Amino acid sequence: MGIYLAMYLRRVVEGSAFASSTMVALVVAVVLLVLVVVLGATSFRWVKRKMKASSWLALQRLAYVFYGLVYAHLMFMIGPSAFAGAQPALTNAVVYTVLFAVYAFARVWRAAADRRERVKRVDTVRDQGFAEV
Repeated sequence: MGIYLAMYLRRVVEGSAFASSTMVALVVAVVLLVLVVVLGATSFRWVKRKMKASSWLALQRLAYVFYGLVYAHLMFMIGPSAFAGAQPALTNAVVYTVLFAVYAFARVWRAAADRRERVKRVDTVRDQGFAEV
């Protein structure tokens, strides 16, 4: 992420022109970078110990925003080429769309199964070392 961000930021500083889809993808990439840092930091046990379990769970919901933005970023980057008929980009767009759709379906399926089993959220994070539930 850092290598691509540096490359694009250098082009912005130099005043290079971008397609509008590339500029949107760059903004989305910066948001993704912030999200990955926040979500990554909360995976450390010493950070979790300073948080309430309910706060950690709420923050982890941002992972769904992250995955959605990853898909959007990919489509902003390869979408224009795919819509123009470039076969490799079109193939990539179809593969990414299928993968993200399968993930979304599996996640909704799992959430429904958890609801049927009445899994308590707090029970799922007790072993994570939180000071308070």
